[in-house]
Amino acid sequence: MNSTKTASNTKRFINWMVDSISISILWLILLPVIVIVLKKLELLNNLKEGETINLEFTFLPIVFLYYVVFEGIFNTTLGKLITKTKIIRLDNKKLNFIDILLRTLCRFIPLEQLSFLSEKPIGWHDRISETRIVIK
Repeated sequence: MNSTKTASNTKRFINWMVDSISISILWLILLPVIVIVLKKLELLNNLKEGETINLEFTFLPIVFLYYVVFEGIFNTTLGKLITKTKIIRLDNKKLNFIDILLRTLCRFIPLEQLSFLSEKPIGWHDRISETRIVIK
């Protein structure tokens, strides 16, 4: 592994907070577009009076796209930009799209956030993808 210093839990928490707020704002901006598309595709026609769509199914794709786009294209997120941290592979090779896709998919493991509460607080999305967040 790199001799670079691993990001502290505080920096990781700030990353998570900034990214969560960014995702929420992005979702609020895109929600009207999503609803219009769902209406155009006639996917909302089967709703009975008083029923609503489960907004979780509009939020999760935004989370997925946020991480795939930001980490996949820019190798960072808004949170990592603020805390001056970055993603590295444990074998020091260049990050590739599969690494980012695996990291992102692992974020959807139920209770994944609790993986930071262990004795060695490394998220499952880091451990499984064999990546770490380090200080630039």
